[in-house]
Amino acid sequence: MPDGFVYFFGCADDPFNKAMGAVYDSNNEFTEEGSYTAQAVGLAILRDAASRITVQAGDYLTITNAAGEQMKIYLPALDTTEDVTLYIGKGGSTYYDSALTSVACAAPGTAMQVNFQPAAATPPYGYYRDLGTSQEGHWGAAGATEYGW
Repeated sequence: MPDGFVYFFGCADDPFNKAMGAVYDSNNEFTEEGSYTAQAVGLAILRDAASRITVQAGDYLTITNAAGEQMKIYLPALDTTEDVTLYIGKGGSTYYDSALTSVACAAPGTAMQVNFQPAAATPPYGYYRDLGTSQEGHWGAAGATEYGW
């Protein structure tokens, strides 16, 4: 644990300063921090002094809510000396952005649904809309940017 890193679960707008709880890497012991109304959740992975954050592809965290329901949070491969912030989507997929458009690690068995309805239409629940400026503008690191999981 010395010179390791810490996972902070918290509100998506500031998972460190609005933390619900924290776990030191390899400690498997949850420390309760704060309580908030139901909202989007983020994960801040912070280094202790001079450490690296190293996570292998396929690693996940299992969280349990007050009702006893469990969910796995799937982590991307990481090897960095920089702190990392991820955003947690439905099903435990993680994203690099709060709009949930840039996938860090998709939950196994997650299917991508693409929605190409007219621009004037209201997007269905769970979809993000980025109309782009051209057909090429609809494509990004995760494929079409008008999608949902």
